[in-house]
Amino acid sequence: MHGKSGTLFQNGTRLGKGSGKGRVAGFVCEHSILQGKFAPGNDFAPGKSMLSLLIVCIGNPLRCDDGFASHVAKQLSRQSLPAGIQVVAVHQLAPEMSELASQAETVLFVDAARQGVPGSIKCQRIESDLGKFDSHRLSPEGVLALAQRLYSRCPSAYLLTVVGNSFGDGEGLSAPMTEQLPTALAMIRDLIQNGEIPSNKKGQPD
Repeated sequence: MHGKSGTLFQNGTRLGKGSGKGRVAGFVCEHSILQGKFAPGNDFAPGKSMLSLLIVCIGNPLRCDDGFASHVAKQLSRQSLPAGIQVVAVHQLAPEMSELASQAETVLFVDAARQGVPGSIKCQRIESDLGKFDSHRLSPEGVLALAQRLYSRCPSAYLLTVVGNSFGDGEGLSAPMTEQLPTALAMIRDLIQNGEIPSNKKGQPD
């Protein structure tokens, strides 16, 4: 995954896009992992109401299948999502994401995987693991661990991955990834409607 810029959506509405520094819940992200600013007095500012669900879509849309999650974010941005749901698209995770994660009841990370059969999709529960913290490539488990260490709160979390086939330059998805986009969105709907996704729920390409 390359770059640290991203696009911020709130309840299906794009809040901003650009470059430079971005403000996340009251402090400045030096590398602008999120673009746009959180509006003053919103539900996810410090001391405000918790998010019911934070969906973090990870990947570079200019690297073919690596941008799978950005396509998920775009699809979600066109839907009318319930209040309390936040969708964020980032090229890669950074430590600043831990504060936003600490303010959510549940976090769903969406990402493309490189190992396995192209098009294979899996959604599993994940736990905090500071051993997976890397300042150059932060994992979802590392974000959760930082949320616990820095903000004394670790939300429940899932990781939804689809195995990609092409990670070169380009904006389009490979056929296996395109075919699994509706499946990924259906899994997310399950989480929104039912509050959970079975930890062993996974699928193979046809």
